[in-house]
Amino acid sequence: MSLLVKMFQQREALVQIYKETGRSKLAEKTYTEMSIIREFFSSQLDEMEIEHVLYEALVQTKAARLRDMGKVMVWLKERYAGQMNFSEVCNNLCEKLNKSF
Repeated sequence: MSLLVKMFQQREALVQIYKETGRSKLAEKTYTEMSIIREFFSSQLDEMEIEHVLYEALVQTKAARLRDMGKVMVWLKERYAGQMNFSEVCNNLCEKLNKSF
């Protein structure tokens, strides 16, 4: 599953680069590849589910500070691998832990 996630993330970055450089045909082709890869993922969690999972992770790991982020991410990856974009989750988690100060 982690290989599929990496393949998807690579193509996601490529689409961004292709759009910025005006290479729309390559962006479309790469986006199509992303759609195919997405079909192999187990069901992705929506934003509401991710918020709920983040809250559960913070409670279960007793995370209160930014330095606790590592143990929260480990907890999440053990339980939800392939079901969410962890780079986005990491940013969201960082915001939540910064607000707790």
